[in-house]
Amino acid sequence: MNYNPPFIFPSTSAILPAAVALLAIGIFIVDTLTDLELATAVLYAAVVLFSSRFCRARGVLTVAAVCVALTLLSYLFAREGSAQTGVVNGIISLSTIAITTYLTLKIGSAQVAAIEARSQLARVARLTALEELAASITGERVDSLSDRGAGSTRT
Repeated sequence: MNYNPPFIFPSTSAILPAAVALLAIGIFIVDTLTDLELATAVLYAAVVLFSSRFCRARGVLTVAAVCVALTLLSYLFAREGSAQTGVVNGIISLSTIAITTYLTLKIGSAQVAAIEARSQLARVARLTALEELAASITGERVDSLSDRGAGSTRT
């Protein structure tokens, strides 16, 4: 299984970052044109998740900060709807972006830790196999020497 987790082997293709940027711009436009009663900005969570496929941890944090800024900017431009509901939906959207970012970074660091643990486990397995091989060779040598020693005392 060849899996390249985020933060370790980021994608080098320019298509995904461009698509994610277009998605963020699209969400901003829709969020700005719709009423404040709609929590459209929660869709920025998808932008954060997609960014983890081509960004390292610092890049994911930057994308999340841009999403937060776009959410706040959209709130300032949107004029239709209840301001109270807009504030509540804004808090929900900002919380969603923050929680998604936190969990994305936690998952990324857990994947890095898992890869390191797997590497250490493979190293320990190789050392154990070498140790068993050395013990086997040493045991055969000792048996051979003891057979020779026992044969020389009989003659």
